[in-house]
Amino acid sequence: MDRPAFQKLALEHLRKNRPGDVFVSDEDNFQIVARRADDMEHIVGLANYHAEYEHAEPAARAKVLDRLLAGLDIIDSGESLDELRPLLVPRIRPRRYYAFDTPRTAAQLGSGKAAPRIPSHVVLAEHLGVGVAIDRPERIEYIYDTSRFGVPDEELHAIALANMKRMSKADGWKELKPGLYVGHWNDDYAVERMLVPEVFASLTVKGDPVVFAPGAEVSFVAGADDDPMLRLAFGLATERMKEPRGLIDYAFVLRGGKWELFEPPTELGAELGSRLAMHIADVYALQREELAAKHEDDPDAPFVANVMGIGSEDGGLVATLASWAKDVRTWLPRTVLLGMGAPEDGELVMVTWADAVELAGDCLRKVEGLYPPRWETVRFPDDATFAKLKERALDPSGPRRPARSPPRRRRAAAVRCPRRCRPSRSPRPRSSATSSSRPWSPRSSRTC
Repeated sequence: MDRPAFQKLALEHLRKNRPGDVFVSDEDNFQIVARRADDMEHIVGLANYHAEYEHAEPAARAKVLDRLLAGLDIIDSGESLDELRPLLVPRIRPRRYYAFDTPRTAAQLGSGKAAPRIPSHVVLAEHLGVGVAIDRPERIEYIYDTSRFGVPDEELHAIALANMKRMSKADGWKELKPGLYVGHWNDDYAVERMLVPEVFASLTVKGDPVVFAPGAEVSFVAGADDDPMLRLAFGLATERMKEPRGLIDYAFVLRGGKWELFEPPTELGAELGSRLAMHIADVYALQREELAAKHEDDPDAPFVANVMGIGSEDGGLVATLASWAKDVRTWLPRTVLLGMGAPEDGELVMVTWADAVELAGDCLRKVEGLYPPRWETVRFPDDATFAKLKERALDPSGPRRPARSPPRRRRAAAVRCPRRCRPSRSPRPRSSATSSSRPWSPRSSRTC
């Protein structure tokens, strides 16, 4: 049974047996979002159950659906902090998952008595969020209401981090080539090792370590000053992102003990920046609505630029575009391309975001307190700078059509993990917002 058929079957089973609850099917993330009659919310990740259903004998498949149903009865079970202490783990996900995707999914459930809940989280490297979860044998359960433990959130994060350090004592690194490593600890917390910087100290790389985290179970690391190995790591990450449940499509570098977005002034850096721009593109529409409502009565409010999509001949989304008009105070979103100029004068150019920042970055000022980030246009580039931008302008005459699907990725260099790693059989959503469940296969047999 394929994923859509199983999701439909699971949804029907839940609705039939819990008529007082509300269920919303989230096909993109292969999960079902539930609001119980008592207003408790729960994300039911279907990957585990689907894999178990596929492997079960026909006579045992009904029991799989019953276990899925029973999972709704053990939310916020009232366990004390002392009981949960050894089970708490940090959970790194793209920041949009915590700030936008989870609230948006919860909002689909209807108003209810309780406001939609967002998992408690802190920001890491601007584009990541770190939550706290309970590592149960059958699933990973995000903690929403931290107040029931009677301690500050910082203490919960500290407990989770201490557990992650304990889980990271074993060396999970394997050198694929000199200066290129794969990280695999036989669990679903490869990216969470970013919270334990000492884990990266043993790696022999050129420059600061750069981590690619395309899946929960695996990461790839190369040095910031080693372009050949960076490209191989990028290729491996790209291939992994093509598999189900891809996680993070861009990279981070550890500089001075602190993680930050890796976006060097190279072709690879431009590609990584473009992937980030594509990743947050749809969130800008929600942000724009919020900003419009906030500044509705402000006559001096800036123009909040929209994100436009550029499609290929077959309707695939290949890039995003925003407009930077002369003499218009604008809050620009992060996009792949920028259209710049004065339409009334016929002076219009299309350039990459990287070129615009390189040549005219002093004309932009990052707006504080916004995510996804925006930049205010404090002035338009002078004639000399605009002339340089025109030299790098792209040809906008190519066909552009409404886009309907994610960009197609170029096939990257084939470098296989010596462990002959292969993706888990568990279905994994392609979007970066992941479900709250883990792969079905046991830890001892999980592969990267």
